[in-house]
Amino acid sequence: MNKRVLIISLVSIGCGTSGPEEGLYSLYSEVLNDGCGYYNDVDGGDLDEVEVGLSADGETVQLGGLECPREGDSFICIIENGEPEMVADKDANLFFPYRLEGGWTTPTHAEGVSVLELTCSGADCDDLTADDMNYSGVGCTTEMSFTMDLIE
Repeated sequence: MNKRVLIISLVSIGCGTSGPEEGLYSLYSEVLNDGCGYYNDVDGGDLDEVEVGLSADGETVQLGGLECPREGDSFICIIENGEPEMVADKDANLFFPYRLEGGWTTPTHAEGVSVLELTCSGADCDDLTADDMNYSGVGCTTEMSFTMDLIE
């Protein structure tokens, strides 16, 4: 085999990652667009930690308590509704479905975005004001970026 072909082949193999290394990661998130007013009191970013694991078949990445389908180095979690937040004295339940989407750029570093949307169910949803619910309004969206790095 030609030396040039061998070197190109080895470089090409090394370009992708094999997915994440399992372990404890630092998680840094920063608000990109707070259309819901959910993070009004947060200055700058937020630092936390999250445990990252893989399912036995490698098709699911576990981020803390979330299980996210994995395709190559990418993952996406879609959380439909969860527990509603009831609005006092109103026939209205607020839901916060969100999407967490990202990927590993190296086996120990991932980055991505999360998008949260405020939805409502109940007869009084159309009459809600920001004062009723401490958010800017039904249908608003908040977007955040995040990075994760394996803690060594």
